[in-house]
Amino acid sequence: MKKLHLAVSKDDLRPALMHIQVKDGFVYATNCHILVKFPINEVFGENSGITETDHFYIDGKQWGKFKFHSANLFVYSNGILMAMDRKGNNLGMIKTISFDDLNGRYPDCNAVLPSETKEKVALDQISFNHELYYNLIEVFNLDTPLFNMNFFGKSSIIMVKPNIEETTKAIALIMPVAII
Repeated sequence: MKKLHLAVSKDDLRPALMHIQVKDGFVYATNCHILVKFPINEVFGENSGITETDHFYIDGKQWGKFKFHSANLFVYSNGILMAMDRKGNNLGMIKTISFDDLNGRYPDCNAVLPSETKEKVALDQISFNHELYYNLIEVFNLDTPLFNMNFFGKSSIIMVKPNIEETTKAIALIMPVAII
């Protein structure tokens, strides 16, 4: 499963960004330097009970603490998300947070995603934080971490998509640190 806790903020001054958002059929995690977006079925599976109309937040610290990223089965009901491993052992439960109860404002992640029609550019050199890139690779949790990276300008985001044969709508963004 996805190690989404690696993409959330650890900054207490941005409490909303310390959460994972489930909204409109997708799961988002961001710390303002990287952003990941996955379809809900790629994170929770087909039979979790989470629908495209559900909108809630999950504490990123709890996601990592309870090792939800190791779960094989998720069950969501009445604001409670439960995770189990392959043997049926309960990994933990999280009470989800509603939109009204979230401390702070979660960013509109879709507003920063570039459209597929936006012109890509060639750059000679670009630099970004390797630790953020490593966390991004860990979030995807792939056997062969091959990615396509699209550049949209010298001071614009870098779009990262897994280079895998199966169809996925998962994408990630990483902000450049310095342009050389």
